[in-house]
Order: sequence, then C-alpha cells, then structure tokens
Amino acid sequence: MRLPMVAVLAGSLLLAASEAWTILFPVQHEWTAEKASRLIALSNHATDLKQKLVAADARPSMHAGENPAELLQRFREVDAEYNQLYRQHKAASQPPSPAPPLLRWIAIAFIFVGAIAVFVRRAARVSRPIA
Repeated sequence: MRLPMVAVLAGSLLLAASEAWTILFPVQHEWTAEKASRLIALSNHATDLKQKLVAADARPSMHAGENPAELLQRFREVDAEYNQLYRQHKAASQPPSPAPPLLRWIAIAFIFVGAIAVFVRRAARVSRPIA
C-alpha cells in the first residue's frame, strides 16, 4: 500500500538530486564573448580565403591575382585556429556528465508511475461496494 507513495517520494528526491547536480557541477564557463567574436571572424576569413582560392585555381595564370599556394597556406592556418576554437566551444558547452538528464527522466518516470498507482488504488477503494 505504501509502494506508490514511496515511488513518488523517490522520484521527487531524484528530481531534486538532478537539480542539485547541475548546481554543484556547473558547465565550465570558459567560453567568452571575445572567443565567440574571434570564432565568427575566423569563419568569415576562412570563407573569404576559400573563395579567393577557388577563384585563383580557376585562373592559374601568374598575373591572375594572389598565389594559390600562399592562399592555401593562409587558409590552413585560419582553419586550424578555427577548428581549435570550435573544439573549445563544444567542450565548454557540454555538461560535465549525462547524469542530470538521466536522473531527471528516471525521476519523472517514478513520479508518473507512483501517481498512477495512487490514483488506481484510490479509485479501487471508492468503487468497492459497501457490504
């Protein structure tokens, strides 16, 4: 008879634990506005270099503009820095572990199942004929 209430209580405790987890172990705030603007600037610069590289490859003349080898070297440097910053961004935006969402969903399941069981038992008690 107490099992449904225990399930609701356990679910509530797990829900509180998942919230406490996010407070105790927050996402690292290593990502700054300066890094975000640098990432955007690198992305734009890489796009410009790629367009110039495609145009230089389309006209392989000595007098056609910038040297494709130099453009390719600059593009690789910019792309390497962009990829490094992008990896930092991904690492900074990831939670420390998948525990809080897992705890949250388990808690919701416990509360839901426990509440359904409580309502079923109450309905069974109400619908029982009085003898």
